[in-house]
Amino acid sequence: MKIMKTIKNINIKKILWYNNINYNMTTTICNNTSTLSLEQRLSEASKIKKKYPDKIPVIINKSSMCNNLDNIDRNKYLIPHDLCVGQLSHIVKKRLNIDSTTAIFLFCNNNILNSSNTINELHNLYKNADGFLYIEYTSENTFG
Repeated sequence: MKIMKTIKNINIKKILWYNNINYNMTTTICNNTSTLSLEQRLSEASKIKKKYPDKIPVIINKSSMCNNLDNIDRNKYLIPHDLCVGQLSHIVKKRLNIDSTTAIFLFCNNNILNSSNTINELHNLYKNADGFLYIEYTSENTFG
């Protein structure tokens, strides 16, 4: 019960969407590829980290195996270091406009994420060579 109270009190305004920052990377996240070279993506990641040192640049997209969920309306986020995966999952559900009874699962590099891990821990473990953290989501029917 205490966890649910914590999740409901998430201030979504703390999580910045950086679509309006000077960041014009078009991506196809399912393959972790981009139209920009690795050097350009590294440069963009370092600019973002300099401007927002207390945030981690994260790209969230639907898994290629997921057929029953919509694409998220925004996929580029700046997330505080101390945000838990469980809180991020709640935010993704809100962005997808699905109810709280629908289960979604978050993955990094084909590893399911523990809801108690922080984004900083994930960034240290799973960040891409370009400096971004790529997270995919899917629903429970993928396992059935």
